[in-house]
Amino acid sequence: MIKSILVGLNGTETSNAAAEYAIRLASETQAKLQGLAVLDPAQVSPSEPVPLGAGEFKRARDEALLLAATEHRARLLRDFVQQAQTA
Repeated sequence: MIKSILVGLNGTETSNAAAEYAIRLASETQAKLQGLAVLDPAQVSPSEPVPLGAGEFKRARDEALLLAATEHRARLLRDFVQQAQTA
């Protein structure tokens, strides 16, 4: 018998389908359900060479990219919780 389900969330069609299936399966089996959205800062803002004088621009851009990715991750988790509670 299934006791717990962990589903990865990234906002793709495949991830959304997996989340819907996991919610349905958890509902049918009374399993504990958890969603996981991972943020890899090294992938969002990789280390790369920049021209002389562009370091401050890269730092500001990286901060903006990390903030956007963090907000996206939080939105994915909120939507997943809402879907699970509705089901």
